[in-house]
Amino acid sequence: MNLKSVYEIINKEINLNFKTKTAAATAMQKRKQDLNDLLNRLQTNKGITIQRISQTLEFFGYEIIIRKKRRLLSPLVPKKFFH
Repeated sequence: MNLKSVYEIINKEINLNFKTKTAAATAMQKRKQDLNDLLNRLQTNKGITIQRISQTLEFFGYEIIIRKKRRLLSPLVPKKFFH
């Protein structure tokens, strides 16, 4: 999962809706340091849980949807491999 795109969404929402990151953090009931840590982890694509990402996205009106991809049947792969 490329978290840089999630970082860009959240950063864009902060810039559109708040004058400062401190104001955004206060509205989220977080410390500015915690918000900066979250953004840094997203930007570097390291050490963050899906729950933490989901909670932050939820605050800005987004949701995460995970679903199985629809597969096209290939003539090269026998049908027994598809369930």
